[in-house]
Amino acid sequence: MLTYHDVTAEPGSAGRAGREHEVEALRAAGLEVLARLQCELPDIAGAAAGYDEPDASWFRENAMRPSTLLSDPERTLLVEVSEWFGGEASLRFRTELDDGSLVETLRKLARGPFEVDPGLPFDMLRSHTPETGRSIEVHALEPAALLAAHRAHLARVAGRARPILHGLESHIPLLERAMQHDIACRRVSGARGMLAIGWLGLSGMLALIVSGLLDVPYRYVAVGEAVLIGTLLFGAMPFVRLVYPWVKRAAPFRGRPPRNAGIAGASLALVAVVALSLLGLGLARGAGWLETGALAAGTLWFVGSVGRAVGEVVSDFEGSTRIDPTLAILGEGAQRMVAEARAGRRDVVVSRLAEVPHERTITLSTLAPCLPDAVVEAWAASDDYDGVIALGYAQLDRAWRARGSGYADTVTEEGAQRFQTHLRRALEVFARAAELRPDAAEPHALACQTLAAVDPEAAERAFRAATERDPTDEMAWISMLSARCAKWFGSDDAMFALARSAPPGLEMLIVRAHLEIWLAGGEHHFDDPAVRRELATAWTAFRDSDNRSLHAWNHFAFALCLAEMELPAREALEHIWARFDEIPWSWYGEPREALAECREWAGLPPAW
Repeated sequence: MLTYHDVTAEPGSAGRAGREHEVEALRAAGLEVLARLQCELPDIAGAAAGYDEPDASWFRENAMRPSTLLSDPERTLLVEVSEWFGGEASLRFRTELDDGSLVETLRKLARGPFEVDPGLPFDMLRSHTPETGRSIEVHALEPAALLAAHRAHLARVAGRARPILHGLESHIPLLERAMQHDIACRRVSGARGMLAIGWLGLSGMLALIVSGLLDVPYRYVAVGEAVLIGTLLFGAMPFVRLVYPWVKRAAPFRGRPPRNAGIAGASLALVAVVALSLLGLGLARGAGWLETGALAAGTLWFVGSVGRAVGEVVSDFEGSTRIDPTLAILGEGAQRMVAEARAGRRDVVVSRLAEVPHERTITLSTLAPCLPDAVVEAWAASDDYDGVIALGYAQLDRAWRARGSGYADTVTEEGAQRFQTHLRRALEVFARAAELRPDAAEPHALACQTLAAVDPEAAERAFRAATERDPTDEMAWISMLSARCAKWFGSDDAMFALARSAPPGLEMLIVRAHLEIWLAGGEHHFDDPAVRRELATAWTAFRDSDNRSLHAWNHFAFALCLAEMELPAREALEHIWARFDEIPWSWYGEPREALAECREWAGLPPAW
């Protein structure tokens, strides 16, 4: 996988980047140098081996040369200037929109690293997938004129979407996502090319059947097909070498696992049928094992390419068609808010807290970790209560990123140490927040959440402190429920006793308790009539309460679908619409697809 690093501060980085003429032309047009980025390749020699000389030597010498990144004063446009084969300048203009799509305008290159691809128009436009969120145009223009062409391109395709702000911290992940999308599109393009050739494999079976009907000697059929296949292979090899990288290394299936599992199974079944048919027909007609096996191997190779081509699902540009479950619950404009937070604008967090105070937890837990460390530290240092809480959320996020979400045996020693360090820092931050607002339940609830899977006694004390200040604090109750479930420090009885003792409006705890049983292996738990009755009673009480928590609504929608209670499930699904929460939907699979499946089952239209 390719990664990028900022080398602006390294001595001589400007000279190594080169392309001063293009950089100065863009600066004269009003752009500013933002950084110089270096692409890290894990195996330069291996990558260079795929090129012919003199391109291979050029690649080895220039692969680590930095590119120059420029931006407009508003930080909505990003331009990457780099060296290309033959001493050309590669210019890429990028603008990301708040609907998650990416608009790019590229300078047309005179040639690529392969003689079979002069001009690179096809290669440069291969990733142009406007229906899935990425629009690309290519022009043979000078830098200033290309800037004007990009702005015209943006005006044509943006519609109602607005450009979002970008800093260096958010541009590098965008650059890496775009590169991965380029790779995926090359694989898809190769798959489509091989799909056409692959169908020739099926012609082998047809030829055998026809030859049997016409009594054509089997060896003539084998020789004729071998000549045809060899001719096509010889003519297609340059194309295969360029766009079909998994001739040497298999690419994984993409898209929805259930669908791809079916495709893989069907492909294997097809290969098995063809193999048995070829062997049976050939041997039945008196052909030898050698000629039968040779024709079978050639035909199966092509049938296999058909299966792999079908299995390569067209890859959508990440960020537009695949909704991040941690962002979807924010609702409209989530991508823009996150991008602005990453660019260092804490005011986007402050303004959302003022606009939707009842979604305080969603706002802070999602947006605060996106703020650069220096910004959130400075915010907290001002003794602003919201800033201190934001710093606590950021520390929790860093703790779990360091540890990972796997079981204990998957956690490295360094990851465990960093996890504990960030947790301790989070607890210190929440203690400071409690001093700033002694009557607030939130700091104690967050401390309870932090301690729930670490120290049950300390979590119990934090829970009591939170509920003394606010008996209906949802976070405190959910955290204590986690501490009392069987997988941590309690039992099923202790968990349900706590859930059933919660005050009105917190009926979601009963749902969560039943979901914990289901997660622990109770696959048919929601088939129990008693469970359904308790779920129906909890739903009625919750629906009539003033609880506006999207977290709670998502839990009810998920559990009601598992229990196949169609009418209440439809009502809950209509309420959340597309604002799904990663928990609980990820417990069923990919969250977006799980919600889409439930909406379809409930007779509701797609939410996207």
